[in-house]
Amino acid sequence: MIRVLATTVLSLVLLSACSQRRGVEIELPSQEVPSPPYLQAIDARRQAFASLEAVAHVQARRSGKKQSFESVAILVRAHEKLKVEAYGPTGQPVLELLWNGNDVLVWRPDDSGLVSFRGSDLTQPIGVALAAEDLGALLSGNTPEIPEGTNARTYCGSDDRCVVVFRKGDRRWLVQVKALKTGSSDAAVTAFEEYRGEKLIHRARFDQFERDAAYLLPKRIILDQPGQRTSLTVEYEDVEINVPVPDTEFSLSRGETRSR
Repeated sequence: MIRVLATTVLSLVLLSACSQRRGVEIELPSQEVPSPPYLQAIDARRQAFASLEAVAHVQARRSGKKQSFESVAILVRAHEKLKVEAYGPTGQPVLELLWNGNDVLVWRPDDSGLVSFRGSDLTQPIGVALAAEDLGALLSGNTPEIPEGTNARTYCGSDDRCVVVFRKGDRRWLVQVKALKTGSSDAAVTAFEEYRGEKLIHRARFDQFERDAAYLLPKRIILDQPGQRTSLTVEYEDVEINVPVPDTEFSLSRGETRSR
């Protein structure tokens, strides 16, 4: 099992990495097609994911400045747990983060123990307006869970690209996938965007796909939060997919825990 070595750098980078560039937004193809096959394929992909354990290279941008981290490890179990640990250039720990399915626990070198935050929102723990389960989903090449009661319409083009648009009130979620082949239900998600009104909240882009344990995983993931001016690129170097990950892997031993 790959040792979780630097996933905390991921959280640290998410806190500090900012970018001015908005990137390319998803464009809708012109032809509307039936949605059910794509909805089923997107859901089947989420259900097929059980765990991810990886070491990655992470690159962050802030106000035009770039920061790179060579060893970042990521541990995700299904859509229910996430563990992050990071080490500096000389091997010293710089951050540890754990979402145990209920609360977020964070440790930094200047803390005397763990700091606990109720729920899964990462805004207060690390300054990222994203739920821990949504971050875990994106890091596995999936979309965050779309709320029930949404209206979905699907559009496909001649470029082997389809976009499913989910709507609920003033919220929209755009999921871009490769067009399904005849008899196939394997939908690789290549981009995801979430809007409130006309404001883009989150964007993720996925590429360099490789099949691991019958699961199609993007080896490069680019996450953007334009409103917070954050940009993060994760490039996986060593990955294990859908291997057993016991509960004991999702723990931190850093002395006394205090709540916030």
